[in-house]
Amino acid sequence: MAGQLDERPSVTADQAADLLGVRVQTIYAYVSRGLLSRTHRVNESGRRVSGFDREEVLRLVAERTRHRAGSLDVLLETDVTMLDPQGLLAFRGVAALDLLDRPFEAVAELLWSNDGASSDGASGVHDPAQWRLREDDRVVVATMAAALPPGATDVDRVRAAVVALAGTDPDRGDTGREHVAAVGRRGIPAGVASIPLRQKPIEDDGPLEVRLWPHLTASPPTAPGLEALRAALILLVDHELAASTMAARIAAGTGADPWLVLLTGLAALGGPLHGRSSLAVEELFAARAARDPAADDLSGHRTVPGFGHTVYVDADPRAEALLDRVARLDPGGWPLVEQLLLDVSRSHGLAPNVDLALAALVRACDFAPGSGETIFALSRMVGWLAHGLEEAPQGLRFRSRAVYTGEV
Repeated sequence: MAGQLDERPSVTADQAADLLGVRVQTIYAYVSRGLLSRTHRVNESGRRVSGFDREEVLRLVAERTRHRAGSLDVLLETDVTMLDPQGLLAFRGVAALDLLDRPFEAVAELLWSNDGASSDGASGVHDPAQWRLREDDRVVVATMAAALPPGATDVDRVRAAVVALAGTDPDRGDTGREHVAAVGRRGIPAGVASIPLRQKPIEDDGPLEVRLWPHLTASPPTAPGLEALRAALILLVDHELAASTMAARIAAGTGADPWLVLLTGLAALGGPLHGRSSLAVEELFAARAARDPAADDLSGHRTVPGFGHTVYVDADPRAEALLDRVARLDPGGWPLVEQLLLDVSRSHGLAPNVDLALAALVRACDFAPGSGETIFALSRMVGWLAHGLEEAPQGLRFRSRAVYTGEV
């Protein structure tokens, strides 16, 4: 209890903050969230002061700096996203799962605000007019799209749209909050518009999931399908310091404009170990549906795409929320997903991650192959801009050193 005297080895708030690499205020935030307990002790002067159990602090340090083979861990403070390895994900202090009934655009505004849970984004209020694709932007995007070769992927087109719009922005170098949010409101709808249509547009100026649907599939939209797509977009807006977010923060620290911050994130997202991970799961689903023996027997595989996570110690809450919607959306196709979940649980003891859930959504909605990456990219543009806003005032603080191993 907070008021009891404790003779166990303890550290001061300053010492705890130093060990964890955070501000003293953050230590007390950890107490309020139940991550640390506070006791009182009597110091050398006979004064009663707050203390924090040393072993408890060290356990938290170990948990937050778990090293993986070949990895480099960086600890930064952020007010954007809280990611607890036990399975809690929150944006600006609001649990992600509590935002799934809100418009995607409102969640984006929440991340770009600095007001936390009291912002308009948390209450579901946003201005649809600010998210409407401008006619001049539509022309720029169409011109750019016509110049791309046939082999360009949908995310290649999103990247090109960002470059094209950057060249039309007279305030491009403005890194203030209002301009950064305006870049997001222009860049995300333009990214959607850059993707070739697979059916007649449903509603040009409607919610983002309604605009995006006809670019992903020729199948007609359904209310459960649109709801699941919106949930995926919201769940993916940010995930703390993933590789692409770290890259975006480094770019912002150099003074890069918000368009370049987006482009940096989009580039780092493009590898098969990050934003394109769901494609491997899509292929695994297709192979199992075709009764490929190699895909049916996973016991010899060291890893299985779509399972396990480098941060969560058990289940990925994003996967659970999205898979629940997929099961209701596509009951006929669910047994294939469920069988894979059971097989991997038995053979590897691993829980599914969001890449598995994205691939299941792609299959359930008959989206084009690779659409998981497209959804991921458009959604994560929100988080990159939020982190860019937070990092820009820090300046150029990232300068790693190398250990030279070549010849002298």
